[in-house]
Amino acid sequence: MDSRRRPAGFLTQANALLRKNLCLQKRNLKTNIGITIFPILICVLLLVLQNIINNELDKPKYNCGCACVDTDMYGTCRKRECGVQYSTLEQVWSCAIPSPPRWPALIQVPQPQFRAVRTVSQPFDDLPDPSCRDSLSCPASVLITGKDRGFAESVAGGLFPVFAPTLNVTDYLDALSRIVVGSDTIPGYTQLVEPAFSSSDTLYLLQPQCVPFLSQTISYNARGIPLQLNIQCVEGVLLWRESTSVINDELLKGYIQRGGKTNEFIAGYDFLSSTEYGLGINVWYNSTYGGKTAFSFIAALRVPRLVNAVSNAYLKYIRGPGMEVLLEYVKDMPKVGTSYRFDLSSLISPLFFTWIVELLFPVSMMRCNIP
Repeated sequence: MDSRRRPAGFLTQANALLRKNLCLQKRNLKTNIGITIFPILICVLLLVLQNIINNELDKPKYNCGCACVDTDMYGTCRKRECGVQYSTLEQVWSCAIPSPPRWPALIQVPQPQFRAVRTVSQPFDDLPDPSCRDSLSCPASVLITGKDRGFAESVAGGLFPVFAPTLNVTDYLDALSRIVVGSDTIPGYTQLVEPAFSSSDTLYLLQPQCVPFLSQTISYNARGIPLQLNIQCVEGVLLWRESTSVINDELLKGYIQRGGKTNEFIAGYDFLSSTEYGLGINVWYNSTYGGKTAFSFIAALRVPRLVNAVSNAYLKYIRGPGMEVLLEYVKDMPKVGTSYRFDLSSLISPLFFTWIVELLFPVSMMRCNIP
């Protein structure tokens, strides 16, 4: 008989390891109960928090606005309608919009207290006097440059068409497409609603020279959406600069984040080598209104009207005042009704999963010495 000890077989080793682990787990009963219950508590907590968030987002202020359009003789509502016309600016994003409204193309006008004036760092004689800020009556300035000063100034002189008293203001889309109107409101990240028309803010009518009758209030109904247009005339001033570097320096010195006082211009135009036979321009505009950060949507900047204004001015200069290229409106794409949802589990479940897995590490690394 061979007295040498043979290595234990697989079943013997598995049986010994199982008994060892059972011994260890029996000695740590409370720890095992905690490890088992912790994931269950995490899941319950996630479920409760998700329900609380969903209940909050289901409130009317986060859903498409509705109104009663038909009542019986006792005042009971028989028919309710929901839509953009019954919604606030916060509610409109959840509405179904099969045919988005058309909005006039506006330009971004600086707020009255931030419009460019003559300062120590910008001592140009053609800039307005700083005293105009006290009465909030400063004009809005546009910087221009180019190789041919006479040609550039002649074309730029038509950037702000004169408002004609015979203009049909009952069709506000047509009327505002033939003149240049702007707003100092922050643009939205979609064009389903134009913020300039969803509040009581002022629309600025840019003119070479203002007359009293141009500032007025007009009530209008745009496809079921009641609008009250508070129109104020603002003088648009064209300022010539010798080169693009001068314009760049002037725009930088008036930038709000550079320090000092904000000195903001509507835009800048470089006519390059444009002639009667061809138009080529560079346009400066304030892109900081776009809110281009990693934490927010990029806004739809009011740039199309800037390009259309100079194109229209050039066409009229070449072909006469009877020629014009109209930018009638801007609009967004149709959208279905949506609801606000916030998936909490997708946001924090990786953290909870890591915690649960790490709880198993001490257990797997423990050893039980059995004699």
